[in-house]
Amino acid sequence: MNTHPPHKTRSGGFTLLEVVMAILLLTILIGMVFSTSRASLMLGANVVKTQNEEMLHQA
Repeated sequence: MNTHPPHKTRSGGFTLLEVVMAILLLTILIGMVFSTSRASLMLGANVVKTQNEEMLHQA
């Protein structure tokens, strides 16, 4: 008589490799968004600086 319970062949979760790959992808995407937004902010600051300098020269 078999007294051991039957083993599941596959559980319904994610593997460690899948979790690590998802975290890596999210990190890359967040880095790209941060880089783009930082460049936009710097460009906007340069535009404001240029406009202020032009207004000072006109006065």
